[in-house]
Amino acid sequence: AALFTVGNTLLRFPWATAQAGVTVSFLLSGLAALGTTLILYPAARGLLHKPFGKSARKRILSGFFAAAVCAVALVCAARCAEDLPAFFAATLLPGGTWIPFTVLFLATAVRLSHIPRRGIDLFALVAFVIGSLAVLILFLRGVPQFRSEYGSLDLPSARAIGASAVSLLSDTVVPMIPLAAYLAVGTPKRRTQTGLRPLAVGVAAGCGLMFLCVLQTLLTFGAPFAATLSYPYSQATRVVSVGHYAFRPEILSYLFDYAACLVRAAVCLACLRRTVGRFLPRVARFVPSAAGIAIFVFLCLK
Repeated sequence: AALFTVGNTLLRFPWATAQAGVTVSFLLSGLAALGTTLILYPAARGLLHKPFGKSARKRILSGFFAAAVCAVALVCAARCAEDLPAFFAATLLPGGTWIPFTVLFLATAVRLSHIPRRGIDLFALVAFVIGSLAVLILFLRGVPQFRSEYGSLDLPSARAIGASAVSLLSDTVVPMIPLAAYLAVGTPKRRTQTGLRPLAVGVAAGCGLMFLCVLQTLLTFGAPFAATLSYPYSQATRVVSVGHYAFRPEILSYLFDYAACLVRAAVCLACLRRTVGRFLPRVARFVPSAAGIAIFVFLCLK
């Protein structure tokens, strides 16, 4: 849940529109993401996990809810498959590698979406520990570069909040829909009452990691200059890096971004598989592969 919450949100963060109010806007979006999760998880348990019974009304309502969840999950996976290769192409990878990198990324996400939940949980746990250490190490190494004058907390104007609200909602709040549905459908019945707590803790942990990244960027560059950069956090980590790439702590941030985007894409594809499986169990196992191919074709045409 923590890695999913980070996902590609850090790459799409609306620095250019939020400016001085970016910190407060981010905190508000984190609270909105947590509240959305707390509301959607019980709703998904009732509509997608429990037996449909003979109620035609519940079947129709569950069908509309499932369609909305699948649409959001597909869009979120497509955004990850678009944003991560673009980020790596601009910062790390040589030219002409977009297609093979995107193919490998989607193939890995599809594979992760098919393995048992314990497998993806183990992968996410290892990636979360490494990613948390990476963010913490980069933050501590960046402390000597921080400027105290950049640490003032300005209340954002209504205009600043409105400018960043759409992007923050679409990248922080809306992705909570497939996350809540994925965990609601897969959580065993005996853990109905306890499944919400780790989900909420995970979302809060993900928002906490992103907050450290945002704070490091702001204290290094300041909001006005950060708004002029394509990937401000990546630039902030480069400030504390010296030498060849293989020996620079900056490389840790790339691993963190890759793992977060991969987990979000894999969970979205697994959400598609599980949600479709509640209605069409025989075709559910083909859904992630079909979705991966469709996303790749869409990105090529785009």
